Amino acid sequence: MQKKLLSFLLITAITYSCSKGLSQKDDKTNDSNEIKAESNKKNKSGKNEIARKIIYFDTNNYSLSEEKNNLLKSEILPLIKSDAKIVIIVEGHCDERGSNLYNKKLGKKRAQEIKKFLVKSGMKSTKISVVSYGENKPADPAHDENAWSKNRRSEIVIFN
Repeated sequence: MQKKLLSFLLITAITYSCSKGLSQKDDKTNDSNEIKAESNKKNKSGKNEIARKIIYFDTNNYSLSEEKNNLLKSEILPLIKSDAKIVIIVEGHCDERGSNLYNKKLGKKRAQEIKKFLVKSGMKSTKISVVSYGENKPADPAHDENAWSKNRRSEIVIFN
């Protein structure tokens, strides 16, 4: 009798563990499908993505150099001024080095610096959202300096 009870408990525990693992995997699959759907050239409010510009940063840096300011002035500001309906999402990204918390904060600082620049240039703050993905959405998944330099970035996504 004890053997049957022990066997039943063991099978129940294994079945529960396996089903728990599958449901977590299913949740991850659903998340990636949602991300793909969102990146399908529309944001949540149904606006169309009209441009995506990337600003790269040095390691552990979030400041905008004169070169980056000029790039924003020449490539982003003309798009913004051309349409009053435009909204922007500035995404902050980091390479994989550093802690998860550090990278989230650094990504946010990078995105906020770009938002500050855009607001100073005349865009309404309410039309600009900032999000930090930290190291979670690498442009290049490799583990070398070339990949890391591509991952230290902010992406300016413009919708109308």
